[in-house]
Amino acid sequence: MNRKLGTLIAVFALVAVAGCGERETAEETPIGSTTNLSETHTGGAFDDPLVENEVAPVATHENGAAPVIANQAGEPELTSGEPAFDARNSSFSLDGKTVVLKNGLSIVAAAPGSASSVTTRFLGKTAHGDLTRDDREDVAFFVTRDGPGSGRFYYVVAAINRKTGYKTTNAFLVGDRIVPQSLRINSNELQVNFVGRGKGEAMTAPPSRQSVLLLKVTPRGVLEGLMK
Repeated sequence: MNRKLGTLIAVFALVAVAGCGERETAEETPIGSTTNLSETHTGGAFDDPLVENEVAPVATHENGAAPVIANQAGEPELTSGEPAFDARNSSFSLDGKTVVLKNGLSIVAAAPGSASSVTTRFLGKTAHGDLTRDDREDVAFFVTRDGPGSGRFYYVVAAINRKTGYKTTNAFLVGDRIVPQSLRINSNELQVNFVGRGKGEAMTAPPSRQSVLLLKVTPRGVLEGLMK
């Protein structure tokens, strides 16, 4: 009897021990289960080599706003405003004929069938300002003309900035074999500064007289002398 009782007690003890082992096993995290990285990671940036596709959080300013991201290199900046006038590739009227500059140059025959030519060049001196009292920026520039003769004639052309685009005026003759200096637009007037000759001086004499020519643009878009 005592031997049977001892055997039963031993069996119950083994069953109890086995039951405790099963409960401990059930409480372990199964292999392959999902873990929240944001709760378990304690470092700064993600440094787990297994986490390859995590995106680092975007830093914010003190006021909580996200920082402004600059344009990538090579991307053109968006600009507002009107396109600039290109005097090197423009057309205008000179002595009643249309001159078309391409890359600052025009070469045409002096007459139909003639071997001689007339060359018109953009000189490279420009001025910007309002010539028509409409608060829009106009442009003025020098051009030269060489023909079959010995003269070199200097002209000024204005390009008027209209709502529909730039419109050029006629070319106004400044002088023959002068030394152009500068152009200036002030108080809706075009001031042409150059070195010329005194009245009665021969064209063979070198320019030596400091001169100023004042021009205006009429409501009809014609460039003419201010005193006319």
